[in-house]
Amino acid sequence: MGSRSLPRAPKSPRAARRLAQLRNLLEARLDPLDNPQLRNPLARLDLHRHPAIRRQFIKYDKLPAVKRETLELWNIDFFAEDDGKLPVQVWLDSLPVEVRGKVIARIDLLRKEGPALDFPYTSQIEGKLREARLRMGKTRYRVLYFFDENRTAMLLHGFTKSTASVEEADKKIGRARMVRHEARLEAKKLASAGKSDRTRGRGR
Repeated sequence: MGSRSLPRAPKSPRAARRLAQLRNLLEARLDPLDNPQLRNPLARLDLHRHPAIRRQFIKYDKLPAVKRETLELWNIDFFAEDDGKLPVQVWLDSLPVEVRGKVIARIDLLRKEGPALDFPYTSQIEGKLREARLRMGKTRYRVLYFFDENRTAMLLHGFTKSTASVEEADKKIGRARMVRHEARLEAKKLASAGKSDRTRGRGR
């Protein structure tokens, strides 16, 4: 991996310390996302909080940098198993750093564009189920997702493939997790409605 340039040292001491930490990480060829400050899964996707890292990853994907204040960002979240495991996060952690950076850049773009983001960055699988797309050489990287009723892109399933089509097994995983997430949202609504009814009953 060649050397990567970082912006000139900022005047703020705090920003200068942060930039020095990033420079050390990059020069050591370490994954900046392994920084303990970024271990929270959602924080790891919020590249706007760490602009120097974001510039490096967006540079890999040749996507234009956009100022946050001009955007209305959509929500991004990971589907969680009952034991708390985040399948897409586990898959991201297994990828080489530059591939991971490009996949995160795709997700970051989805955060900015929302449902309007279309081919070649995303495409429809079936119904509400869609895929975020990335290709490097002959290898294709995909993240299945859908937008729920809360305007959140729920990341359901990440996988690597070498063929143009998506295997039915991967679609099945995406469909099953989408159904489970929607059932959880419905259960939360019912629980909230029941709590409201009980509160009103006590007030009479």
